[in-house]
Amino acid sequence: MDKWIIKKPKLDVENRDQHDRDHNNEPNYKKSEINEISSGLNESALSTNTQIHSQTYDYDIGVYVEKTCTNDEKYKILKNRWIPNEFYKFPISGRRKLKFQRNWLLEFPWLSYSEKLDGAFCVFCFLFCSKEVGKGSHISTKSLVVTPFCRWKDAKEQFRYHTNLEYHKTSCIVAQNFIDVHEKKIVDISLQLNTARLATIEQNRKILSSIVETIILIGRQEIALRGHRDSGPILSKVSNHNDGNFRALLRFRVDSGDNTLNDHLLRIEAMLSNRSTSYTSPKIQNELIEICGKVILNKIVSKCNEAECFSLLADETTDISGIEQFSLCVRYIEKTNSGSILKEDFLSFVPVNDVTGKGLMCTLLETCQNLKLNLKYLVGQGYDGAAAMSGEFQGCAAKVMEKYPQALYVHCASHSLNLVVSDACNIPIIRNSLGSIKETINFFRISAQRQSILKDVIHQLECETKKRRLMKLCETRWIERLDAVITFKELFVPIFFALEKIQMDGNREASKKAFTLQQALKNGNFILAMVVIQEIFSMAHPLSIYLQKVNVDLASAMETANNLSTLIKEMRSNVESKFHDLFSTAEHLAKEIGEDIKIPRVTHFQQHRANYELTSAENYYRVSVFIPFIDHFISQLEIRFTKHKNTLSIIQNFIPNKLIKLSENEIETSTEVMTKQWPVVISSCDNIVIKEVLLWKQRWIAAAEDKLPCTFIDAINCCDELLFPKVYQYLKIGATLPVTVASVERSFSTLKRLKSYLRNSTGENRLNGLAHLSIHREIPIKSSEVVDIFSEKNRKLMF
Repeated sequence: MDKWIIKKPKLDVENRDQHDRDHNNEPNYKKSEINEISSGLNESALSTNTQIHSQTYDYDIGVYVEKTCTNDEKYKILKNRWIPNEFYKFPISGRRKLKFQRNWLLEFPWLSYSEKLDGAFCVFCFLFCSKEVGKGSHISTKSLVVTPFCRWKDAKEQFRYHTNLEYHKTSCIVAQNFIDVHEKKIVDISLQLNTARLATIEQNRKILSSIVETIILIGRQEIALRGHRDSGPILSKVSNHNDGNFRALLRFRVDSGDNTLNDHLLRIEAMLSNRSTSYTSPKIQNELIEICGKVILNKIVSKCNEAECFSLLADETTDISGIEQFSLCVRYIEKTNSGSILKEDFLSFVPVNDVTGKGLMCTLLETCQNLKLNLKYLVGQGYDGAAAMSGEFQGCAAKVMEKYPQALYVHCASHSLNLVVSDACNIPIIRNSLGSIKETINFFRISAQRQSILKDVIHQLECETKKRRLMKLCETRWIERLDAVITFKELFVPIFFALEKIQMDGNREASKKAFTLQQALKNGNFILAMVVIQEIFSMAHPLSIYLQKVNVDLASAMETANNLSTLIKEMRSNVESKFHDLFSTAEHLAKEIGEDIKIPRVTHFQQHRANYELTSAENYYRVSVFIPFIDHFISQLEIRFTKHKNTLSIIQNFIPNKLIKLSENEIETSTEVMTKQWPVVISSCDNIVIKEVLLWKQRWIAAAEDKLPCTFIDAINCCDELLFPKVYQYLKIGATLPVTVASVERSFSTLKRLKSYLRNSTGENRLNGLAHLSIHREIPIKSSEVVDIFSEKNRKLMF
């Protein structure tokens, strides 16, 4: 007898009919092949599903009875066949008190037990076998396929018999092919048989890739896509009007040898009734731009969530259409081959109608959730000092901290410095001098004729400076006014004589204004204040530039601010010698215009200006202008940066140059404060954490002072995350805390370039897509990534 012949058991009707059917109409598989397939399919399931069974029936095949399974559900059932552990108790049924045996699952790899129905199924036949089988589909399948098998007395005989059925063997082969296709080990059979379809898909993807690359180029270069008309043939007819950069660049690609795109456009233009499949319409442009933005955004969000520590930066502005745009950026640490670096990346422009603290908070958190940012790792938030953002009780920062207490608010350091300079310039003489400078600059800039007169005077006086035009004073950033003040001081003498010439040659209104300005400029108070303003602004300017960098952390920013404060205090201690030099410069400028710096008239009842009885003009202006200005500047600098110092006082204790000076009690206190402020990012404080910090301290005790890291990012690059995991988290939080919102304000510049008065109807999705292409030039984006996402929807062409 052949070794594969099995004694026929007592069979139910369908199995007996199935056994007697004509086998010549079915594929003839060997039993060894079927066992090999079954074993291969379930090798993963046997190893992974011997875990504790979930009571939710996630992988119970009985849940899917009388239900059409999706491909994902089929794959889940095949790969997660449940095999209970040896202690599992199967339910007892019948008079003979029989039950299902666990070893049957190991003996028959295709067998699956349903706890829900207390029955057995053939997982392959259940998923891939028809309800009717045999020649002419005259036999109905029931037990093990459609209904659960529950007759445990005949179980093994039925299982052995089912193994040799032809439809079971076919189902095994189909199941193996299904898994290979799902795991992309082989190409779907329909694609294998249709090579022409594969070639068509490849051709269509090349066409769309050419269009996508054109859109990426336009987005990177911040140029408009559309022109006066954005319709009609692209190749066959030369347009008499500007039809846009997008269509022009498509023609340029064709002229440069893109034969695939050329054939596509010619074919579309020949098929006038099917022009919608050209994929060059404005609707498709918007969709591709949006996809490009999403590809870039997903990469940023992925890196941000991987960092497990980030801060949010936000500010709002009004665009050209009058829409209040809320710009959102994120600050995090990215690991590279050369070490960790700080990143501040733009996320999105969000239009807002409710600009209250609560409204901005809702917009902020909703946007983060839509972007799939894990707010569990939010450690800081940085805004300007506006009441809606920084209000103690109703501001956006306070509302966010109610939901996420670990999100520490840090006031923008650049705005703090701006307020320092603004408040210091409230001294009457300084304030009036800046006002006179602004009026004079505007007087010349609004008239081309006056600017021409100024250029002629500069040429006649043969000034050494190369500057020929006055710069406008910045309305918002006081430190940025330095360049305008420097230019004004260099052109002070030509400006004075140009005003005199305008009085003689100009019209009546211009002559009156020129006379008023000239009288203000020749005043000794103005000349001296201009020199003093330039000196103090020049000292604060490096700090302003430094704070705008992305890689600056809070520790280095505060150190630079302290250096500025120390420098101005040294000037205050040597005020006489320093002011003598400034006064000499002012006297020289006054003599060039034929004036002298004199002491103003002094009376006993003067209330609106300084009234000091001093013998010399130098002493008078030193006491009345210079000393009050620098004293006010120093006090404002300390007041405005006090909050930053308080925030930094504990966090910076883990930087080596600070840590080596701390005692064990101070280290313990700092650790407890950090754990209390950021309980989600940092685990609970215990003795092990303190010992780890002490070990980190010991690592740097013997190091030279100049070798000690003094910033968070330097310390991170020197810290072994495996050896000092908690210290690494502390340093990462310190580095991630926001310093300024300069990155947010840089996005406003991009907004003005993208949404100009000629493109003021740009939609939000299109605007964000173009903004990501423009701002994130360093993030690569492949056309294939865009095509993959674009092809997820049903299209007229196959991709």
